[in-house]
Amino acid sequence: MVRISNIRSEALDRFLAAGWYRMHHTMFTTNFINEDDPSTRVFWLRYKVENIRLGRHKEMLKRNTEFSATYRGLVITEELNDLYAAYHTHVDHDCSDSLQGVLGIMDKPAFDSYLIELRHNHKLIAAGIFDRGMDSIAGIVNFYHPDYKKHSLGKYLMLLKVQYCRDHKLEWYYPGYFGTNLPKFSYKLFLDKNATEVFMPEIKSWISYTDFT
Repeated sequence: MVRISNIRSEALDRFLAAGWYRMHHTMFTTNFINEDDPSTRVFWLRYKVENIRLGRHKEMLKRNTEFSATYRGLVITEELNDLYAAYHTHVDHDCSDSLQGVLGIMDKPAFDSYLIELRHNHKLIAAGIFDRGMDSIAGIVNFYHPDYKKHSLGKYLMLLKVQYCRDHKLEWYYPGYFGTNLPKFSYKLFLDKNATEVFMPEIKSWISYTDFT
């Protein structure tokens, strides 16, 4: 691991492109969730934004048009903390019990972080946080109110992050890692497998997901 105090723009792009990712204030990389268990092998993913076919998600996009989305620099508010607390009580996988635990908030932010707020009749119902580089974003966390679970807002926020990349002419969207034996991460493949690349640490290079499988 590498401990950092500030990483912005080109530096973030370079770390992500080399198969590293953010954890709290640290950039790290790994090939296993549990080093003693080979079945927990993981691989880093990225999406080539211009190759994502958003038309294949038109049903989800149409279903959620009643919600309004805004983008802004990340500021942690009581409203945001309350939403995360409601989300945490209903998720069935391991995650931090607080938003501060996810982000490792410092007095001086280490990353150039942004927030997507999703509202229904002015009520905050979902939020997505990402870090921005010069040519990429790294998705950090998506969460939503359990009353809106049927709307697949975690995936919808991924689509909104893609739209942000397109609006700002960013080439890459990094969502973290997935594992072939870890179905809880399979949602990261829903965007468009033909636009997805996998980092292969053995050759220190990215390959198409279609070649990986």
